[in-house]
Amino acid sequence: MKKLYSLLLASCFGLFALHAQSLLENIYYNDLESRPCPYDESETVLWPVGWEVYQTTNGLWDGPVDSTRCITVEADGFNPTIDLGQIDPDLSLFIRSTDILNALLIPSHIYLSASDVQPNTGSILKLGTGCPGGLCSGLITRINIPAEIPGERSHRTYKAGIDGDNVDFYAESCIATERFEDQFLETFVIKFTFDEEDLSGQVLRLFFSDFVGIYD
Repeated sequence: MKKLYSLLLASCFGLFALHAQSLLENIYYNDLESRPCPYDESETVLWPVGWEVYQTTNGLWDGPVDSTRCITVEADGFNPTIDLGQIDPDLSLFIRSTDILNALLIPSHIYLSASDVQPNTGSILKLGTGCPGGLCSGLITRINIPAEIPGERSHRTYKAGIDGDNVDFYAESCIATERFEDQFLETFVIKFTFDEEDLSGQVLRLFFSDFVGIYD
């Protein structure tokens, strides 16, 4: 059943790709680069190009980064993995896009924001909304828009939690943009909060993340 679901999912995204170009860099995470860790430049991390991996001390994606850890990914076939034994299990883990290719959005249009990053054991995840920011595990998308006061900016934030019945840990938001000409994709980040104190031997496999306009 899980293989069938994955094939159907891949087929759906293949159809979207015929009609739209992703706004995100390296959506399958398989282009990797070794670079100094931005939180401790004496260490080196292997990260997907256009992405960063980190934890924060307050459970919010834009909160203070836990600079005591430099979390690296591992090349593992087509889809890299994150060894969860290297993280603090008491803190949320974030995977954030750092390279949005063409952030300007079409007014009054439909976009699909989606992600599929899978733990090898689903029971390790904390689900629901009872975590900082109103989301324990799932996808956060933020759209920057003009504010009511001329010259100032505001934003809309969309959250999609991972469902306990979701065998592939797939999260998506269907986003309708507003009428403004000047609006853009500001943030795309995946959040994981864990229910286990010992994560040794557990991994997250990075399959894909995408933000595309829907033209069908």
